Amino acid sequence: MNRSHVLPAVVSLTAAAALLLTGCGGGSKGSDNDKGAGADDGGTKKTAAPSKPEASNAPAIDRPDVSLPGDVKFVFTTPRLKDPVRTAALGDAENFIRAVEHGIVKQNKNDPAYKFYSEFQSPAQEYARDQITQHADAG
Repeated sequence: MNRSHVLPAVVSLTAAAALLLTGCGGGSKGSDNDKGAGADDGGTKKTAAPSKPEASNAPAIDRPDVSLPGDVKFVFTTPRLKDPVRTAALGDAENFIRAVEHGIVKQNKNDPAYKFYSEFQSPAQEYARDQITQHADAG
């Protein structure tokens, strides 16, 4: 299997995930209601200390299999993030990369794994399908 196209894809997707995570804190400019807690209030308001997250009653998400053969390995240098939402987003970005490789290994351009980790008809989904198709066509 020719892996020369996978490395640039992995680097690109990892960079895109990092940029996505750095942009998560932005907001829209507009009314005075957009101010953060304690902003320009003369320090009179105090914010509560963050509490421990409570156990969710939400059902567990049934994620697709993205397991790979033993000779296919990815090494991610994942930062230790305190925000569980960002940690989950980074984990899903890593799983998207695994899902693309899973589809390539399975030679299945309709593999459900990459579809789970990308939006319907998004550029990411099209990219994944194209990568899998190219590798499948090349044998």
